[in-house]
Amino acid sequence: MSLDGYLAEVAEQLTISDEERSRIDRSVETIQSKLNLFFESSIKGQYVFGSYERDTLLPRSIDEWSDVDLLIEFKKSGYKAQWYIEQLRKFCEKYYPKSALGRANPTFALELAHLRFELVPALSNWFNKLKIPAPRSDDGDWIPTTPESISTALDEADNRHYGQIRPLVRIIKYWNILNNRPFQSYKLEQSIIETEYRGHIYEWLKGRLDLFQYFHFFVSNIQDCSCFHNSEPQKQAIKKLEEALNKIDSHLSSQKKVGTMNAHKNLRKLLPPIER
Repeated sequence: MSLDGYLAEVAEQLTISDEERSRIDRSVETIQSKLNLFFESSIKGQYVFGSYERDTLLPRSIDEWSDVDLLIEFKKSGYKAQWYIEQLRKFCEKYYPKSALGRANPTFALELAHLRFELVPALSNWFNKLKIPAPRSDDGDWIPTTPESISTALDEADNRHYGQIRPLVRIIKYWNILNNRPFQSYKLEQSIIETEYRGHIYEWLKGRLDLFQYFHFFVSNIQDCSCFHNSEPQKQAIKKLEEALNKIDSHLSSQKKVGTMNAHKNLRKLLPPIER
């Protein structure tokens, strides 16, 4: 199996199964139904957003921090953010008393048997622009949000790069987990989408990049991405990654069968296969 083929296989293993997706969808429908019952006409709409909506959420068996973001748009404005989070707390404690985790600013967390849900209050203005509570703020601040913007950017990048960006996001997230999460998952995904990979001239001369080449290109330039903040955990993780890639490149340059085998062995060590 080629390096590209191996990464494609790992990326597929990192995709949420139909069975798991069905369980999540049923839970979402149940939560939304109970929210409508509890709040009646007080909410304007409910929206699933985040990595689950973008199809980049990793299975819970791989990422114990996996969660589904559910935005609840309230009709009544004029209160501080904490007031709306308090309403979500009352909802959770009525319908899910054993599963309500509490406030995880700016959300209220709900842990069900198979997944964590983050309930996010939201308000809209005259132009139907949404705003949500500001992270790590207790003074009632709100910030604008456009949850559809990163989804649109991901779709465009994935189409532009022949369906390689979503698999790349899953693989990079997996690497991040294996290295104790030195990068914030959302920022990491955003950086993958924003990266300018080799363009049409390269493709015309040498053909399209395969998934391993996309992986190699991104991690080789990760220090130039917005997700990199020069923290010690990030520097250590990148150092290990660079060493592993150098070994793989060295083996590949030998142009021998044993070199390819050793390159494959090192890639499997860097990104172990998933057993599900």
